[in-house]
Amino acid sequence: EEASSIKWLALRKSRYLERPISPLKDFIALIEIYRFIKKNNIDIVHTHSSKAGILGRFAARLAKVKFIIHTVHGWSFNDYQPNFVRWMFMGLERLTAQFTHKLIVVSQYDKKTGLNNRIGDEDKYRLIRYGIDYTEFIKADQEIKEELGINSTDLVVGMISCFKPQKSPQDFIKLSFLVNQILPNVKFLLVGDGTLCNRVKKLINKFGLQNKVILTGWRRDIPRILSVIDIFVLTSLWEGLPISILEAMVSSKPVVATNTGGVVEVIINGKTGFLIKPHDIKNMSDKLSLLLKDKNLRKEIGENAKNNLGFQFTLSNMVKNNQDLYDSLFRREFEEGAFS
Repeated sequence: EEASSIKWLALRKSRYLERPISPLKDFIALIEIYRFIKKNNIDIVHTHSSKAGILGRFAARLAKVKFIIHTVHGWSFNDYQPNFVRWMFMGLERLTAQFTHKLIVVSQYDKKTGLNNRIGDEDKYRLIRYGIDYTEFIKADQEIKEELGINSTDLVVGMISCFKPQKSPQDFIKLSFLVNQILPNVKFLLVGDGTLCNRVKKLINKFGLQNKVILTGWRRDIPRILSVIDIFVLTSLWEGLPISILEAMVSSKPVVATNTGGVVEVIINGKTGFLIKPHDIKNMSDKLSLLLKDKNLRKEIGENAKNNLGFQFTLSNMVKNNQDLYDSLFRREFEEGAFS
């Protein structure tokens, strides 16, 4: 009965909300979101992302919605920011947490970080893992190798990410250069785009990797891409819990990643992949070379990676956990109203 009473709305994109900070546009976006909430009599506002999460929760507070929920996909502050910017975002997270009913985290690391920085109390936090549709990552699609200009005998190392400072795509190019000195029959696939694209291209030219590194731009067929990757790499400087690693693991791919955020919660070093310190290109190159030289080891670690995920990262489990959270909030409101 509760589910049947839910009102579903079509997707609507804000005309003013953008990733870069813009005081005027951000204020207009806040009013826009507020009006949308009031017009549609929304009871639950569930926000995601950093800036959108802060603006969305302020709008929900102004609109006096019943329940405000925010999912933390890595906090808006990190150790690589200037101190002023870091403290500003930390202050905003503390403030918005005061009127947020539940803070969903995708990793224990994010919960610990939030509590250590006095963002909400422990009762506000709920761990709900990302959900992956495992059925999308079963079939291998060798045709994509030909589409991308990769020989059937080439080994493929891939990374999927936005080209922004957090992901440090330049480190992937440096890694490609080191590995290429030892194993020239390896191709490096970099999927994505972003503000650092020109720097990435310049680095490829500097190292003479034009025939070794393939830039695909944004793709909507990630399962196909992963099906032909032999080893997945992620060179991030900070993370919450990257979905790309989970998708690689579901695809039975060994992962070599920087030890950031909640990555350690899914990668068992030496068993389901390898964890490396950020910017430690030499160590990452050694582990990558080890895997590239040993087909049996790649297969073993890839299978361990998939088996280690279990049920907790399935799409159905994520949906159920979110639905249970919504139901529990309404149930508590009903019980408190009934006995007040």
